[in-house]
Amino acid sequence: MRKQILGVILAVLLAGITHPILANSTTVYTDDAIITGGGNIRDGQGKDALKITFAVDVYINFYVDENGEPVDEDGQPVSGGQLVFSEPPAGNLHIIFHNTGNDDVDKGKFTTTDINVVAIRPESFLDPDGEDNYTFARIEANGTFNGENGWSILVRFSDFGSPGNSKAHSDNLTDAVRISLFNPSDEHVYGTSAHFPWDQARRTLLDGGNITVYY
Repeated sequence: MRKQILGVILAVLLAGITHPILANSTTVYTDDAIITGGGNIRDGQGKDALKITFAVDVYINFYVDENGEPVDEDGQPVSGGQLVFSEPPAGNLHIIFHNTGNDDVDKGKFTTTDINVVAIRPESFLDPDGEDNYTFARIEANGTFNGENGWSILVRFSDFGSPGNSKAHSDNLTDAVRISLFNPSDEHVYGTSAHFPWDQARRTLLDGGNITVYY
């Protein structure tokens, strides 16, 4: 693991670290990552305020080389931080669209059924005081929306560490999220960046909660 984790999380992750696998005469290993947390984004006041809440708890086992860098099952490097799964990811992502500015989405609930793509990579955020590092995570998943199958979602997270803080935190160095929702026809029907204020690469700062990426 690239990060020391205490308690139960440490035990869970260490159980899966660097098991050697022989692939086309190249030794590859497996490692683990967790994306966990929850929170909300809001804009406005009173009953008309825009609001979305979410909870994520996703466990990934993926291929790495002897240096711990992500690779595919044949030991070839991968780009963009995308993780090639050595087994199907476990866990869920839940999003409630309480009030969004889109009547077709308002009060809807998305729940994952299959997680298709996970990417995790270190990034940096430039501000007047210098450069601050954070962890970027992307999840692409199929799921249900208000019980209807065939929907999909793309969620991007920024993890600046714990606690996740809030918009009141200085320099906008706070956990953030960007959500894109697609219907069964694969049409983009909703995106937070079109309705909520955003600061970090179209990601909206959390008003409450925390996102943690163990990697």
